[in-house]
Amino acid sequence: MLFAALEGCPADTRALASKAPGAQLVPQCPSAAPPRLPQEAGARCAELEAAAARLAGELADFKAESRQLRNQDLTIRRLEERARALEAELAAKARCPRRPPATPRLP
Repeated sequence: MLFAALEGCPADTRALASKAPGAQLVPQCPSAAPPRLPQEAGARCAELEAAAARLAGELADFKAESRQLRNQDLTIRRLEERARALEAELAAKARCPRRPPATPRLP
């Protein structure tokens, strides 16, 4: 638990904490950000909310595009199946040609 809180701290800070077995002393990590003022926190919160809204919009766009691509894929499969069926029908007709229509005899 202690070491999880010290992630990103310099190695000497982690070593100091590990040499104090059973001690409740938690050294201050010099790389930790200083506490924010309330107005800074509010501005940061607004930035994060705007970014979240932008990302939610992008996600909705990607989902719509994905649905459209799936529909196109299904349409392509259906058309390919129809083309194969028509080609098979054409090949069957070519093997067994129909008799030409009867022409009337001229006297």
